[in-house]
Amino acid sequence: MQRYDVNRHGQEFHGVVTRPRASGSPQTLVFLTEEVHELQLNPAVSLGPKVQCTDGATGEPYEYQGYACYPVYEPTTDSVYYFEDGDLLRVDANNVVGQVVVTRHAGGNIKGRVRPCDCFEPYDMVTDGRGTLYVVDGDGGERECGLGLYKVVLRRDQAHSRHGSVGTVTATVSKVLAADGLTALCYDGSTDTLLAATSHAVYHVALQPEEGPSSSSSSGGGSAAMRLVAGSSAGAAGSCDGCCTSALFTGITAMVPGPDGATYILDRGRLRKMSAWGEVQTLAADLPIGEAQAIFSAERRMVLGVYDADLLVLSSEHFATSTAAVTPTASHMPPPGSLLMLPPSGSATVTLRVGGRSFVAHRSLLAARSDYFRQLLAGGFAEDGAEEVELRDADPWVFGALLDFMYFGRLEVPDDLLRPTAELAGRLLMPAALQLLQSRLLAAATPATVVAELEWAARHNLAELVEGLKQRLLRSKAIVSLRTPPEAVRQLAESCPKVMAELFMGVWLR
Repeated sequence: MQRYDVNRHGQEFHGVVTRPRASGSPQTLVFLTEEVHELQLNPAVSLGPKVQCTDGATGEPYEYQGYACYPVYEPTTDSVYYFEDGDLLRVDANNVVGQVVVTRHAGGNIKGRVRPCDCFEPYDMVTDGRGTLYVVDGDGGERECGLGLYKVVLRRDQAHSRHGSVGTVTATVSKVLAADGLTALCYDGSTDTLLAATSHAVYHVALQPEEGPSSSSSSGGGSAAMRLVAGSSAGAAGSCDGCCTSALFTGITAMVPGPDGATYILDRGRLRKMSAWGEVQTLAADLPIGEAQAIFSAERRMVLGVYDADLLVLSSEHFATSTAAVTPTASHMPPPGSLLMLPPSGSATVTLRVGGRSFVAHRSLLAARSDYFRQLLAGGFAEDGAEEVELRDADPWVFGALLDFMYFGRLEVPDDLLRPTAELAGRLLMPAALQLLQSRLLAAATPATVVAELEWAARHNLAELVEGLKQRLLRSKAIVSLRTPPEAVRQLAESCPKVMAELFMGVWLR
C-alpha cells in the first residue's frame, strides 16, 4: 500500500468530500481549520487553490468559523452539506454558502425551528443520494432527543436555479433509532445499504418505509432496527480477521464504501476491508488513530483524514474492482464458433443447426469432448450417414461458446449467460466445461442472489455448485439474511425441501 502525506500548511483537517464540477469531472474538497481547498491528485498529491465562497445572506466573501465538519455531497440539491458551529450549512454548485432552516419532527407533529445542535452532537453524516441525510449523535445524553441515529429530510425551492443564488433549502429532522455508542456511518448506493458502527461492531440499519407523518418516531422511539453484521455486540475488542462475527474490532472511527463493493473500515490505526460477504481483512496497521473521515476518489485512491490531525492519500491494489477475468458482452464479442461456420468437408464433419444458425464441426472432436455427441454419432445417426444435426431448444450464441471450448479450451461467457451455458453444457454432457461454469457461478453469487442461485443449482443437479453456495451462505448467514428477498427463500423451500432442511441443520448446529 502506497501512502502520501498531504501538506496542510499548518492547518488541521476537518473533512473531505467529492462533488461534480459543471463539466461533470470530479472535484475533491478538503475542509481545513479556516479554509476549503481543492485536493489535487495528479500529477502529484498536493493541496490546490483555496475555494472562494460567498455568503448567500450578505453577498460578501464567506469566512469559515473554524470547525466545519462532516461534509457530504447530496446530488438532488447539487450541494455539499456540513456542520459548523451547531448549524447545518450548504455550499451550492456556485460556492454560495447558506444556512439550512431545520424543524424537528416528533410524535407526528412539527415542533418548530431548531438548531441541529439542540437535537444532537454530530459524530458522522452520510446521504442516501435521494434528499436524506443520516446523522449519528455521539454525545446527546443531556439533550431532549438523546443518543441515536437521526434523519434529516431536505426540502428545496423548486424554482431555484443551479446557476442562481443559494436559494432556500429547509429540512426536517427526526430520530429514527435510539442507540448508544454509535461512532460511524456508511451508505452504499449500489446496494441501498446503510451501515452503522460502534467501536467494536458493524450493524446493518433496516429503515422502515414511511407511510405518512405519523410514521416518524418520537424522541423516545425509533423507526429503524439494527442487526449485527460483523464484530461483537457484547463489546469484545480485538484485531483478528474473520467472517462476520468471528472478526473483532478495537475502535471503529470511520467507514466508507469502496469501488469494489467492499466496505473499508478505519479501526484504531488499522485499515480493514469487509467484503460484501462480511469477510474482514486487515490491509494496514500503521495509520493515525482518531476520529476520521474517508472517501474514494475517481482514481480509486482513498483520501483519509483524521480530525485535527493528518490528511493521507492511500493507493492499493485492494481498492481495485474484482480481479476476476472480464469478458466482453455478447453484443461486443465475435460470434463464438465463428471460425467453425465453414462449408462442410465430407464425412469427417457434420453440420449442426442451432436456432437458425449452422455450425460445422469435426465428428471426432465432438465425440471426444461431449458424451452426448459421442453417443449420437456412435448410434443410428452414424449408420444413416447423415451430415446434419438439429439441436433443438438451444441458444446459438451459447452453443457457439461451448463449441469454442471444445476446439480451443477457452470459455468466454458474460455473467448474464452463465446459467444458460451451464444448462446446455449439462445437456451435452460436457463435465469439464460444467466444472468451469460452476466455479464462475459461485464467484458471481452475491449475498442478495445466493439463495436464488442455490435453488437453481439444486434443480439442475449441480452438486459442486450447491455445496459451494451452501458453505458460503452458512459462513455469511448474517449478511445473507439481510439481503435475501423473502420470495427467494419461499421458492427454495418449495422446490428444494431437502436443501432447505440441510441449511436449517447447518445454521442450528453452528
